[in-house]
Amino acid sequence: MDGGSLSCGPYQIKQAYWQDARLKGGTLGGDWKTCAASFDCSERAVQGYMARYATATRLGHQPTCEDFARIHNGGPNGYKKSATDGYWSKVKKCLDTTHRSTPKARTTSVLQTMEDF
Repeated sequence: MDGGSLSCGPYQIKQAYWQDARLKGGTLGGDWKTCAASFDCSERAVQGYMARYATATRLGHQPTCEDFARIHNGGPNGYKKSATDGYWSKVKKCLDTTHRSTPKARTTSVLQTMEDF
């Protein structure tokens, strides 16, 4: 249980997250738990969720690693919530120590890193 609701799989996806992701990610497995437990399907769910919520139009700027992480952790408006600061700090620390690359390359790889949290 995470925050009072069940989260499953490598990305700790909740049912509502999976349902939102399906609006941009297409058919994501037969059901939420099956998809969340599958690395490939859950990765597509995260990509679908980000395609829906982490957009320049919504954010008013090009999404950053921080935006991706905080939306993943805190929902559609997680990028504005102080409650997601701690999660972002963990992701940033991981990126800083394991991905010595350009900010653009880190933005591309942040979804791969989030599975560790």
